[in-house]
Amino acid sequence: MNSETNNTNITKSKKCLAREAKLLKKQSTQRTKEERQVEIDKVYSKLQELNITREMVGDFNKISSDYIENGYSASGSVLIPEVNRNLMYLLSNDKKHQVTTLLRAI
Repeated sequence: MNSETNNTNITKSKKCLAREAKLLKKQSTQRTKEERQVEIDKVYSKLQELNITREMVGDFNKISSDYIENGYSASGSVLIPEVNRNLMYLLSNDKKHQVTTLLRAI
């Protein structure tokens, strides 16, 4: 009976180790808070070059700050009526995918 218990413990520990390895691998492909901040800073810098202020993009401010703080991925579009454009965005927390924004004419 002891050998059965030992085999069960070995199997459980192998499963546990595999789960931990999978979790570590997943964490290594996730962006850190600093990396997310850099990505969003690039977006706002480009918008500023185009004379689009933070006030104009409205909801994107909340979405981008939530992305930075919590790492929640998001995608969608925000209407910017002052310049007759939609800001389309894809904020991915996974390093395999680019953070993408696009200004599209209405």
